[in-house]
Amino acid sequence: MTQDKNESIITAAPEKYVPIKVVCQHFDISETTVRKLIKKGLPQIKVGIEYRFKISEVERWLIEQQK
Repeated sequence: MTQDKNESIITAAPEKYVPIKVVCQHFDISETTVRKLIKKGLPQIKVGIEYRFKISEVERWLIEQQK
């Protein structure tokens, strides 16, 4: 693949995992609500004793739950 000198390639940085407090702030919900949603299948990973989330995965899951 060749690239013109004036053409740039834009690549998106991979989405980072964020802590529970960021999810709470982003969706304006309590930590208790997030913990209840985890028990119902909210996508997350556990790093040590802390949960981490990708905002896009949480949003997608929440939309699916409304259907």
